[in-house]
Amino acid sequence: MTLTQRVPWVSLALLLAAYTTFGNFLSAVPVGWNVWAIAIAWVLLLATFFMAPLERIRNTLGRWLQTETSAVLLVIVMAALMSLVVLWWHVFLYGVAIVGTEALARLDMQTSRLKPSDAFWILATISLVGLGLGWTIHTWVSQFVA
Repeated sequence: MTLTQRVPWVSLALLLAAYTTFGNFLSAVPVGWNVWAIAIAWVLLLATFFMAPLERIRNTLGRWLQTETSAVLLVIVMAALMSLVVLWWHVFLYGVAIVGTEALARLDMQTSRLKPSDAFWILATISLVGLGLGWTIHTWVSQFVA
């Protein structure tokens, strides 16, 4: 079976849609280039994160939680993050949708036996194209409507 036959097109279309809406949202809000740089870094970081096996992630988290000090620190950090989630709820929902669709796409790629490097490049490319597509759609629509 060729690579194009093994690629999970439905989950990648959902990933493209999630990143397109996020790119559209970022274009609608007056933000600087640094926010776009953070979004691009987020894309690459998330694609890298989903490339790692879950066992490696579980072992890393297990090492961090072996002492009481690190567990208390984790609780404090999680409480601070929850306050940010409440404050930035609308942005958090985009993040949840993106993480969910990217996890679905990665699981579909894993079941179709794609190599991890192929999965990384596919996830990163589709995500970056989605961000760019969202920006392009917002730019074109705002030029023709305004």
